[in-house]
Amino acid sequence: MSEVNKNIDREKFVSDAERYYEQIKSKYEPDLIGKFLAINPETKQVYLADTSLDALEIAKKENPKTGFFIKKIGFGAIGTLATYFPNKNLSQHG
Repeated sequence: MSEVNKNIDREKFVSDAERYYEQIKSKYEPDLIGKFLAINPETKQVYLADTSLDALEIAKKENPKTGFFIKKIGFGAIGTLATYFPNKNLSQHG
């Protein structure tokens, strides 16, 4: 099954991304508060930009078939804007 078509557990993806951000946030806070990261917790790839759209576009350009979690640096849940999954089946649990 191709990467594009595999099922994604969205809750696990988000949880893994948040956990990974906690591990790496000292690289970004406090100097880059307010900027955005596109994070893929499966590959540990992180893309930094001034806006959420720019972070996602940079990430998609390098990895068009991968999902990303968008995080505003230095903000809690309100800074978590979205997840992006290109043409993937999302399974939600709970």
